[in-house]
Amino acid sequence: MARATAFSAACAATVFFGVFSAAPIAMVIAVVVFAQSRNVRLAQVTYAAAATTLLAITFLDAFGIVPDPGLIKAEALSSSERIAGQVLVQLLILAGYFLGRFARKSAGEALAKTQEAMRELARRDVIAMEARDEVRRALNIGGAGRLSGTVFGSFRLAEVIGHGGMGEVYKAQHVTLDTPAAVKVIHPHLCNDEQLVQRFVREAKLSASLDSPHIVRVLDAGMVTAGPFIAMELLEGQDLALHLQRQSLLGLPALLELATQVGEGLDAAAEADIVHRDIKPQNIFLTAQQGQGLSCKILDFGVARAMSGHATLTVGEAVMGTPAYMAPEQAVGKPVDHRADLHALVAVLYRACTGFVPFTGDNSQAILYSVVHKMPTPPSKRGNLPLSLDAFFRKGFAKAPKDRYQSGKELWQALERAISV
Repeated sequence: MARATAFSAACAATVFFGVFSAAPIAMVIAVVVFAQSRNVRLAQVTYAAAATTLLAITFLDAFGIVPDPGLIKAEALSSSERIAGQVLVQLLILAGYFLGRFARKSAGEALAKTQEAMRELARRDVIAMEARDEVRRALNIGGAGRLSGTVFGSFRLAEVIGHGGMGEVYKAQHVTLDTPAAVKVIHPHLCNDEQLVQRFVREAKLSASLDSPHIVRVLDAGMVTAGPFIAMELLEGQDLALHLQRQSLLGLPALLELATQVGEGLDAAAEADIVHRDIKPQNIFLTAQQGQGLSCKILDFGVARAMSGHATLTVGEAVMGTPAYMAPEQAVGKPVDHRADLHALVAVLYRACTGFVPFTGDNSQAILYSVVHKMPTPPSKRGNLPLSLDAFFRKGFAKAPKDRYQSGKELWQALERAISV
């Protein structure tokens, strides 16, 4: 409305002062302003209206159809001067149109670059937070730990290879077979809860029954004087969190491979009625298999389940971002099933392809509020990702379990369709 009023005023000024006065400059300015509109058709119509209005006023005046109302009369000019003046004004209007469109394009490109820079800064913030967490986890890794040299079950502990909120992971060796293993030992302050310890051992032994190439193989679990332990196959590679810090993002083919392998592992656990409860990049390990590319293995089955009944948030807060991967029903303390793990897998996929965790906040409570009440920014707005992914993640992040994917197979097949669109 304001633009239309300004254009009308420019036309009125041109009529009042005359087409050969300085008044047409106001019309040129109006064209420049309208040409910067997002609506290309509006810019073109404004240019055409300005050009034809000036031609019409000049034509009516030249042939005496209407008297010249301008303060500066055209009759004082020769025919050649009138033609030259009209051509000059028309060129100025045309130049104003192109100047406005160029300014619009330049502003759009500058805005796009600014938005991309802001997205990159946000991604770097995520990576920095995860890197700080990795530093905390890496404390004492590679050296002797408090239990190095101790025998847990059939395994003698060597150097520390992992450090987290629940305990330490040691490289170990079977005392008679000399086979390597990774042994997780729970922190001493968590061993004071006898019920927790018993549940941990029970769940760890149950996890040993899982038979899937995409779940780390449990070799033994039990209780010794120093506390409960779980012995697992020793893997060579890195977890997904570290991989994302070094590579930043996964391409769509790798994203689908991740969803397929982890989804198959979660389906195997669901068939055994086992829920992980803590699927996140740190608990997905990537190993290189000769001739087969990367292989994904889920870590800590049983550990997360045993710990969840004790102090989910207290333990989770020791690992950066854990609440951001929780399902809504888990965030509010309701019973969970395998669909909570599938929700967490969707969150991992979101982090892997966008560079952002799906739910954020200043503290754990704020993050959990977002998990329960908000939806993440569509991935297509996070970067150069297809719109078809938005629908995939929208269903994956549905608040009610019945509205989400019901199996890992359904999940990765839906992702495959979204990618192939």
